[in-house]
Amino acid sequence: MLTGCVDQRRNPADLQHKIDSVIALDNAERLRLQGIKLEDDNPMKAFFDSLALQPLPVVCTEEYMMTLPRFVNIPDYLTGVLEIKGGLNPLAISLPESLGARLMMVAIDNRDGDYSLWLYSLDDYYLPVDKLLLYSPSVPTATGAQQISDCIISRDYEIVIREYDNATRKIIQKVYHVGEGRTFLQQK
Repeated sequence: MLTGCVDQRRNPADLQHKIDSVIALDNAERLRLQGIKLEDDNPMKAFFDSLALQPLPVVCTEEYMMTLPRFVNIPDYLTGVLEIKGGLNPLAISLPESLGARLMMVAIDNRDGDYSLWLYSLDDYYLPVDKLLLYSPSVPTATGAQQISDCIISRDYEIVIREYDNATRKIIQKVYHVGEGRTFLQQK
């Protein structure tokens, strides 16, 4: 009689598969609310593939930021995906891939005509993994001195960000690289 009973306990692999399915549906719904439909071609991939390629090395100085050569407008429906808040005219350009990481520079208007510059790393689905502030515009201080900021991205993806510290009157330099998880890691 007991041979006809079916074991009602769940296999751990079946349970994990159900959990993964629920997570995938939740992620798809979140993307749908942001205007991205997974059943369609990936609009973020299409946008990224359409971007001009910024050759390396690149030096992001005030002059570079005034011209933003070959940067293109980011469509409104992608600003939510990139978590851009408040920028009037966000612009983007891609960098050559680094160890499988897709990199994109995004310039965001600070409402006064000046742009800040961010470096984004994207995952396999072209969604942001990490972002790093590369450049912020010069701002006059109370003493009339200028805040100096610039960055350099070398051919081997060493990211050097330099800022002038008015308090110490020295240039502070931070160096980053792209880690295995496509995050930006600061060297010590």
